[in-house]
Amino acid sequence: MKLRPNAIATPSLAVLSLFGLLTAFGRDDAPYVPQQQTTAAQRPTAESAQRFAQPTLTEGDYTYTTNGFRQATITSFRKSAADAVAITNALGGHRVIGIGAYAFMVCTNLTRVAIPDGVTEIGEEAFAFCFNLADVTIPRSVTNIGERVFRCSHRLTAITVDAANENYSSLDGVLLDKRQTTLLHYPDGRAGRYVIPGSVTKIAGWAFYSCTGLTEVVISGSVTNIGESTFSRCYRMKDFTVDDTNAKFSSLRGVLFDKSQTVLLRYPGGRRGSCVIPSNATHIHNHAFDSCRILTKIMIPDSVATIGENAFKECVCLTDMRIGNGVTNIGSGAFSSCISLTRVEFKGNAPTPGTTIFRGTNKAVIYHRPGTTGWGKEFGGRPTKEWKP
Repeated sequence: MKLRPNAIATPSLAVLSLFGLLTAFGRDDAPYVPQQQTTAAQRPTAESAQRFAQPTLTEGDYTYTTNGFRQATITSFRKSAADAVAITNALGGHRVIGIGAYAFMVCTNLTRVAIPDGVTEIGEEAFAFCFNLADVTIPRSVTNIGERVFRCSHRLTAITVDAANENYSSLDGVLLDKRQTTLLHYPDGRAGRYVIPGSVTKIAGWAFYSCTGLTEVVISGSVTNIGESTFSRCYRMKDFTVDDTNAKFSSLRGVLFDKSQTVLLRYPGGRRGSCVIPSNATHIHNHAFDSCRILTKIMIPDSVATIGENAFKECVCLTDMRIGNGVTNIGSGAFSSCISLTRVEFKGNAPTPGTTIFRGTNKAVIYHRPGTTGWGKEFGGRPTKEWKP
């Protein structure tokens, strides 16, 4: 799915019933044709372009495809290419209009990229894992930017957008939509504290993913939507601070909650040691503790009824968990890749598990109290034992 800030689809009712976090962006696959005096019927569509599709071609460092309208899309780039690159605007006599999904992925020696005017689309993860990429310039012609486009580009400190672009903008090196109401991507290489601008109402999914130097985020009163996995792998994050005027979100001792503080949305990934979840919480959201790598023990109170998908995924130092008697449902992958987890104690009856809740968690033993029901020899694929406190 490509991020297109002016085409917003309807959020899922399941997520809205909790706290209305996610909003999906639309997509438009019709290639751009800069012809004079053409009608909509005369312009090529994705379907018509596909009929004219040509085999993959190579020129210099580039691999690309073309369509029947003398337009090219870059599909890959030489991985060993180094330093600053001004991406070409033409290949084989075809005007470059697209940078395909994954095209520059793992070009680990790139330091700067300038995208030429005429490019209308940048595919998902196009510049992911470009570990030395420091800054990117986006021209006025770009109308679609894919998800996770700069994922894990750990030295990226600035994204610059041409002021004439009608769809996107940059503010202090951060990528936003044109109206600056949706924050799309925060550069991974930035460190320290960041204050969300007061114009922002939505923080897109993955916007802060893998910002490993970020230590605190201040969420303004204007924010009403926060996307999925937004703060995963922020390994040094210590605190979330939410403006008291915010009607949707709040923070409690640096932890991000919904306004009523019943839904735990995100625990800071840079905190170490033990975590005791407060007794007002009833739901642990999807990815809430995902990649909290230095947590060792977690206590979940009786008030919690549901644990979301991938809630504790990749908590690699976590060794012990105690889960209260109120939990009735556990989402898929909730405790996956917790490679150090050896003991999980359940106080109540067996909850309904999602699929592969302990995937890659191969040391865990599940303990349950005498007199509780629903337990077999295994739970979620892990062995069970009676727990005698």
